[in-house]
Amino acid sequence: MNLTFSVIKLAKFATNPNNEHIEAITLVFNYLKKIKNKNLNYYKSNKNNNNFINSYYNANYTRNIANYKSTNNYIFYFANKPIN
Repeated sequence: MNLTFSVIKLAKFATNPNNEHIEAITLVFNYLKKIKNKNLNYYKSNKNNNNFINSYYNANYTRNIANYKSTNNYIFYFANKPIN
C-alpha cells in the first residue's frame, strides 16, 4: 500500500465523504494498526560503504486524457533501504 497516495486521495473528500471513502479510511487505519510494530533498521557498514542516499523519480505529465491530471512517484533509499 502506498500510504502517502492513499491519504492524499482521501483528503480530497474530507469535507464530504461518502461510504466508499469511509471504507477506504478504515482500510488505511487497519493497515497502520497491522504495521505499527514493523520498522527498518539501519546499521553502519564499513565494508560496503552503502550509507548514502539514492532517489528515484517518475513523472507522467497529463498523459491521462480523461482528466488531464499529472502523476508522479518518488522513493528515497538510505543504506539500500527505502525511506520516505
